[in-house]
Amino acid sequence: MGIIELYDVKKSYKVAKRERSFLKQLLFHRYDEIVAVQGINLQIEVGEAVGIIGPNGAGKSTLIKMMVGILQPTAGTLYVNSKVPYKHRKQNAKNIGVVFGQRTQLWWDLPLEDTLKLHREMYEIPDAIYKRNIEKFDKTLGICSFWHQPVRQLSLGQRMKADLAVALLHDPKLLFLDEPTIGLDVMAKKQVRDFLKSINGDNVTIILTSHDLKDIEEICPRVIMVNHGSIVIDTSLSEIKAKVSEQKILVTFAEQPKSIPVLEGCKLVSQEGDTFIFQMDSLKCSFTDFFAAVGSKNGIENISVQSIDIDEIVRKMYAEDVQ
Repeated sequence: MGIIELYDVKKSYKVAKRERSFLKQLLFHRYDEIVAVQGINLQIEVGEAVGIIGPNGAGKSTLIKMMVGILQPTAGTLYVNSKVPYKHRKQNAKNIGVVFGQRTQLWWDLPLEDTLKLHREMYEIPDAIYKRNIEKFDKTLGICSFWHQPVRQLSLGQRMKADLAVALLHDPKLLFLDEPTIGLDVMAKKQVRDFLKSINGDNVTIILTSHDLKDIEEICPRVIMVNHGSIVIDTSLSEIKAKVSEQKILVTFAEQPKSIPVLEGCKLVSQEGDTFIFQMDSLKCSFTDFFAAVGSKNGIENISVQSIDIDEIVRKMYAEDVQ
């Protein structure tokens, strides 16, 4: 049995229709049904790190809120740690950690030390476990360097590290993350990602949603793409990359090229100084054909091949699914 199980889970909302007449609006209540999640079946095992991606409005946040217990499914069955989240909200909250990048569990005017002590009392955490976790968080996130500062004085990166410490203080085995690196600088992102990889190595299950696909790439071996309220892809990141046959070819010419031939499956996408960047579909055009055509009339100084990065792969997947 998985740590999270969904069977034909659906969620819809009623939205009041606007009437032209104020009197009709007052007397007659008519509604449209908006389907946010429709018929999702899903199982996540203990210790997995799963990235949930999809365009805005795809149903990702609704799905997470049902797992956390904030929302009740309209139909279907959902279990987290063998319990129905919305029916057992208190028990569920004791077994999970939640970090939303644009919201915080921290007390704005209190120093981090007092917020953590408050959560220790709320979750009835033994002193030995509390001390062990504080030492671990300081070693990996450096929280003691801003231990006595009021939360309102912390930087965005410090607040995110503090939120992670609060969410994991009670040793949950399941962590939900929504945009955990939003707005962070490069160094802070790396520190947060390294920390999440380390706790996942300690068998903490991670469910992550993010528009920063580097988060997904570095933390989550499994990727679930949601669109129009349904799961359209559930596979490994390596399999997604393997399905994409496109490559980038960077060519630096010894002098301005006389002509760029048109090949099926290959096109010039941009130019950076003396380097021309081509995009080639290896199923339609071989590298040998490309080199022969482009290099036959032009002197090539340097040539290199790069894989399409994860952002471009996912943008392509979104576009194909929308169409």
